[in-house]
Amino acid sequence: LHFAGTINRYDFIDTVIRFADPRRFRMMACTFTAHSNIEDPGYERDGIPHFVLGVRHRKTDFPKAIGRLAALLHRERVDILHTHHYDEALIGLVAARLAGTPAVVVGRHYHDEIYLLTNGFKRKALLTLEDWVNRRAKAIVVPSTPIRSLLVERQGVPAGKVHVIPYGFDFRADRYRLP
Repeated sequence: LHFAGTINRYDFIDTVIRFADPRRFRMMACTFTAHSNIEDPGYERDGIPHFVLGVRHRKTDFPKAIGRLAALLHRERVDILHTHHYDEALIGLVAARLAGTPAVVVGRHYHDEIYLLTNGFKRKALLTLEDWVNRRAKAIVVPSTPIRSLLVERQGVPAGKVHVIPYGFDFRADRYRLP
């Protein structure tokens, strides 16, 4: 189950969901709302399960999101939860622990924004929460070696836990075609 705030057609999350080997994986998606900010992925039309938590992406709604995601993980008997982005990793890890989901994979899509956009207590709190997630994740997938280096060298994540997989895009989409 891929969990992200939103998923757009042809983005890197959509590409993984659509092109994973269906003989090995039953791919599913979960988002906060049914809305996409660029283009709807059309999962219902294509027979891919897409679950909507029906909550806003606001900190005050996180407890409700955790409860709904935990119930979904339990009901669907999800073996691997792949979270995408910071808030989703926190929500997903707590929900997975509540539901007994065996493995959480964290998709770390940002580089050093925590260091650049925050300071003092807020930075320390965000990094502490991120460290809690990183220690409990089965694996962390990053799109580039600079992000891997930041996690391993600056944040102390074991090197064997961090895997570089560059973003994949479906170049059949109009927005990726060259003129």
